[in-house]
Amino acid sequence: MTSEYQPPTKMPCLTQKAQPLTEQQRECLLTLIKEREAILNSTATDSTTLPEKKARCWDDITRLFNASHPHLNYRTTKQLKRSWHYIKHKQQLK
Repeated sequence: MTSEYQPPTKMPCLTQKAQPLTEQQRECLLTLIKEREAILNSTATDSTTLPEKKARCWDDITRLFNASHPHLNYRTTKQLKRSWHYIKHKQQLK
């Protein structure tokens, strides 16, 4: 009984692309970020707890963002960070 090598099949993508943020969601995200701007934009190198503070800030932003838009799609921290970086990039190009 000889069996030939079968390469593993590609796993189907389980996540779908999320809908873009609405203007109201974008404004909410920017407001939440502006309230925590000092920590999120900090580049201090002497603080060993800064990454933890930033992670907690992003967790808070995600929790508050999703609580303020319960009727719309749930957004992950990664999605909100990516949206913020995209918004910043667009503003720099202007």
